[in-house]
Amino acid sequence: MTIPVSCVLAFLAWAMWNVTQSLAHAALVNPVLASWSIHAVLTVTGLILLWRLNRM
Repeated sequence: MTIPVSCVLAFLAWAMWNVTQSLAHAALVNPVLASWSIHAVLTVTGLILLWRLNRM
């Protein structure tokens, strides 16, 4: 279970990074916000997954 989940998270992180970098390059999003948003989203996702695992 953990290998498919980590692969999906890796591809989602890669896709999100590409999208935010493209938006930052087009000056639609602040570059600092673009670079840190992926960290915030993946941190929250990881904490939610850990919380769900501990509840089982």
